[in-house]
Amino acid sequence: MGWLFTQGQTRRQLVEHLTAPWETADRKGSTFKRYCSGNTLFTVTEVVNKHSGEITRYIGVYLMQNDKNYGWGYKDMDESCGPYQYGCPLSFFDLVPDPSGYATDWRKRNRAHHARRFQKLEVGQRVKLTNNQWYTVLSLKPICGIDERGCTYRLPRRMLTTEKEIFAYA
Repeated sequence: MGWLFTQGQTRRQLVEHLTAPWETADRKGSTFKRYCSGNTLFTVTEVVNKHSGEITRYIGVYLMQNDKNYGWGYKDMDESCGPYQYGCPLSFFDLVPDPSGYATDWRKRNRAHHARRFQKLEVGQRVKLTNNQWYTVLSLKPICGIDERGCTYRLPRRMLTTEKEIFAYA
């Protein structure tokens, strides 16, 4: 579970390599969908067993990194590893059955990430952060809030809780 680098490889070449169709004596695979978020590539890969005709799909997660003196490389895993990257499009979950285990928890965290990222905020609204503290929103760009002591802070969207999470913390 290490990193694989190719000398002189560009980021674009790496993404093309990771999403290119492949074939072995027993199976063939192709990338059904892909999405890049920063240096993380999410894919839906479809694998066909040549002997039985059975088709399986999985969500792949590739962490990409550039070594300035060498080239781009990656670390690959799938959702069953329970990765800590949460930018996977929710539409991918409709394309791949939940394999359970770590993948189920990862999908829950991914949905919570999207709920936080896209929740509507208003000036004057009270919000709770993942540190269990309440703040009143003062501005939306950037998101700033004031706590009960009167101190003003920037509120990172990744630390906002959703209504479902608020009840879970209670």
